[in-house]
Amino acid sequence: MASLMSVISPLLLAEADGPDYFRTEQVTAVLSAPAEGATLLTQIPARHNGLRNHGCVGRLSFADWSKLDQQQRIDAAGKVWCKVTYEGHVGWVRNVMLREGSAPQQPGYSCDKAAHEIEQLVCGDQELIRLDHLLNEVFRVSLRRAAGLDDRPDQAVKQLRARQRGWIKGRNACWKAMAEKRSCTLKRYQQRIAQLEADWGSGESGSVRRYVCGDNLANEVYFQPVKTSTLPAAIIEYGDQRQVFTAAISASGSRYNGEFGRYFWTRGEEALLVWDQRQPEQTCRLRVE
Repeated sequence: MASLMSVISPLLLAEADGPDYFRTEQVTAVLSAPAEGATLLTQIPARHNGLRNHGCVGRLSFADWSKLDQQQRIDAAGKVWCKVTYEGHVGWVRNVMLREGSAPQQPGYSCDKAAHEIEQLVCGDQELIRLDHLLNEVFRVSLRRAAGLDDRPDQAVKQLRARQRGWIKGRNACWKAMAEKRSCTLKRYQQRIAQLEADWGSGESGSVRRYVCGDNLANEVYFQPVKTSTLPAAIIEYGDQRQVFTAAISASGSRYNGEFGRYFWTRGEEALLVWDQRQPEQTCRLRVE
């Protein structure tokens, strides 16, 4: 009991979310829900570091923790669960199995073999290293969800891998940005992470809003905001097409940019839409049921 008590501190129980990263000291089970008896998703090996913390449940406030005796504190610690991602699995781990970890010190590839200028840039930048690991994590989750689709999962996985290879080429093209190489690379990572989280359900989705464009009730746009780990994003559906847009800097309102010059720019109950660059900008208005 004494060894367990040594890791149950007021901070461990009272912090809202705990540290940014965890590590394990022994083989640790990842479950589908924060409860004993939930489905086992996978196991994390011993001495694994760099587990990103998605938040914990069951923590006591400092005031409540202070009122407990030693045994009650031990019991309370066993009821805290933290959400982590490991090898494409997103699940829950008992907090008593975790220790405070540290951010990754290397990207997801070997810096010793990094030949491209942008790869070398990432290797020397802690924030870009963190984003590279986050992207790899989100990509593995996306692959697992694509493989689990009922309709043509093999094709979905193939397309997802192809788009990721295309993204790597786009990231490496940031060498052309001269003095803005880092900001270009940072933006590429942020956008790709947001796109994957929105597209494959890793982000936190908001309520769908319907807009009518050009006073034509049949000309509708469906807008669903998504909170991601990097940039605000939105799933935009127009006609029979669906695309993830990511937030961009705007003087007013909220602008979201998509591929091929597309954008959706909300200003109160009004929005501007460009879906086809060959067509003029459309004015859309929020449809209230």
